[in-house]
Amino acid sequence: MIDKKNSGWVDYSLLIVFLSALFFTCLGSRPFAAPDEGRYVEIPREMVASGSYITPHLNGLKYFEKPPLVYWLEAVPLKLGLTSEFFLRLPIALFALLGCLGVYAYASRIYSRQAGYFSAIVLATTVLYFSLARLILLDLVLTVLLSLGLFSFILGVKLPAGKERRLKFALASTFFAGAVLTKGLIGLVLPIGIIGLWVITLNKWKDVRPLYLPTNLFVFLILVLPWHILVSLDNPQFFDFYFIREHFERYLTTIHRRMQPFWFFMPVFVLGFFPWIVFLPRALKNFIPFKFKDWKIYDLEAFLLLWAGFIFLFFSFSSSKLIPYILPIFPPLAVIVGRFLAYVTEGEQSTKIEAIIYFMISLLLTIGIPWGVEKYADPDLCSNLSSYIPFVQFYLMGSSLSFLLLSLLKKTRWKLWGLLGFHIGFLFTLNAAAPLIQKTSMKPFATHIKTNLPASTEVVFYGMYAQDLPFYLGKTVKILNWSGELDFGKSLDPQNSIFLAPKDFKALGSTLSSLCVIAKENAVPEIPFPSRSHFKVVFQQDEFVLLCKK
Repeated sequence: MIDKKNSGWVDYSLLIVFLSALFFTCLGSRPFAAPDEGRYVEIPREMVASGSYITPHLNGLKYFEKPPLVYWLEAVPLKLGLTSEFFLRLPIALFALLGCLGVYAYASRIYSRQAGYFSAIVLATTVLYFSLARLILLDLVLTVLLSLGLFSFILGVKLPAGKERRLKFALASTFFAGAVLTKGLIGLVLPIGIIGLWVITLNKWKDVRPLYLPTNLFVFLILVLPWHILVSLDNPQFFDFYFIREHFERYLTTIHRRMQPFWFFMPVFVLGFFPWIVFLPRALKNFIPFKFKDWKIYDLEAFLLLWAGFIFLFFSFSSSKLIPYILPIFPPLAVIVGRFLAYVTEGEQSTKIEAIIYFMISLLLTIGIPWGVEKYADPDLCSNLSSYIPFVQFYLMGSSLSFLLLSLLKKTRWKLWGLLGFHIGFLFTLNAAAPLIQKTSMKPFATHIKTNLPASTEVVFYGMYAQDLPFYLGKTVKILNWSGELDFGKSLDPQNSIFLAPKDFKALGSTLSSLCVIAKENAVPEIPFPSRSHFKVVFQQDEFVLLCKK
């Protein structure tokens, strides 16, 4: 007989063990990816070094593109002296684990323990969620905080007026405040849009009362306002750049040059939600009535569907599109698929249709991946990936064939465990190949400089800026003949010595005894050396060279 009082702790313990193995294994096996990971570890490094946690700085210049929550999270291991890739990726991986536990908590409470298990496993093993759990980016943290906030809200709506309902709404406000401190106004716009659409569409005005608005506003504002006020007082230019340029202009214009067609997120979603995408059509069919008039009866299911649909359309209409933007639709869809998997498992339902679809997708990927690499990748990347592609093909075809064969059996649970086992192998093969796909890491350059040159060595980038080098060096670098995302910081501090004019560089070359330049090999002839013969190439990797003063 199951002890229901203690079964919850058993479930969470089992999930934590499984998810920890999934998210933490090989977490520090590759250098930080440029530019994003390099940026999001360098900013907290400078916070810790300066002791100033209000105004973010990147390479010594003010940087207002994002709010500080992820910087603060990353500052914790740095403050403790834990500077390896594993420990700096750990906060994001822990958030990934928390997001899966949140999905389990919701699905198990509304549906069943088995639905909770399946929902958490589905979310954790989708290609995009698993990948972003291993990268220092903002989108996974945003996704987790939004999902915890929306789950807390909808659970609160179902409670009668009282202390527990007030607590659920206060939790939702706390999570939404965290979302705002992670990625700005989008952390408030999305939940308001989703909740508003649900209330208006299903006429839920009575259900959301009492909303305890004064309490929730107080909780939200007491968490969100202090940083925004302090950074605005220190930096008068913050409001215009942060709110106008980085929110409204990013969404409405092509200022960031991240244009993609309207349908961009459709293939991203299909591949990112792989392999569980094959179960989604039938899950949706079994999840919510086709007739809209019946949605009121299935209001919780409608909430999840509107959640995913609103975010998908919101970002599809945006003028700026990046792959991770779509991640917040994954938690509600994981619950939808997880509930369906629990249903087919309990009833030993056939999964032959899903097995055939999965086999066809896997076959297309098995053929298409090597073709795409050969057609679009450079020869060096093709050569590097050649040893990994057969493993990817093996896991794809192995999982699809085993799922197809097992679908002939009645034991649905066997089919799903077989599919999951092969898919986890597929995920870790992708993880092993990731360093070959990402841009050249500056870690070897930093290692060479720190090992062979004095600590006082000045490092200059020519015609480029690699976000990860300052972190690996433990200091800022100078820049010559480059413009980019540091331009706004430069405009606030035009006298900052980070950016060099040719005459400044020549002066450094004449006066400093230890000076290095990093540039692309084909750009070396353009560098205005005080004397080219005084500099020699001491290290090279891919297209980049390190030249040092003799």
